[in-house]
Amino acid sequence: MKSLGYILSLVGVAGVVLYKKIATISFLKEIPKINTYTLIASVVLVILGLFFVMQGSSAKAEEQVPIYDKSGKKVVGYRKTK
Repeated sequence: MKSLGYILSLVGVAGVVLYKKIATISFLKEIPKINTYTLIASVVLVILGLFFVMQGSSAKAEEQVPIYDKSGKKVVGYRKTK
């Protein structure tokens, strides 16, 4: 998922940078407000890409609980929980 996020972000940033040049393509000139639509779509792609990157990086740490000795006072180790 993380690589998909990077790809979406790169496409979105490229769209933001090139949104005025995209509107000069001949068959896109007929669409009214193509600059606005391209810019909005690019920003949405950047946001989605960042969302996917952040989801992939949130690795959950395994929880550990202490193991006590027979007296119950001294911690002798830790056990991982599921």
